[in-house]
Amino acid sequence: MSWTPEREEKLKQLWGKGHTGSQIARMLGDGATRNSVLGKAF
Repeated sequence: MSWTPEREEKLKQLWGKGHTGSQIARMLGDGATRNSVLGKAF
């Protein structure tokens, strides 16, 4: 899983809507994990 600009934007949108790291990882798919989402978010 790599962080493309599109995936980063999707992360920002979902995070802004109040989704958890686990929820965002499931929505992104393609090997995204809770930890990878949280690492990118912070």
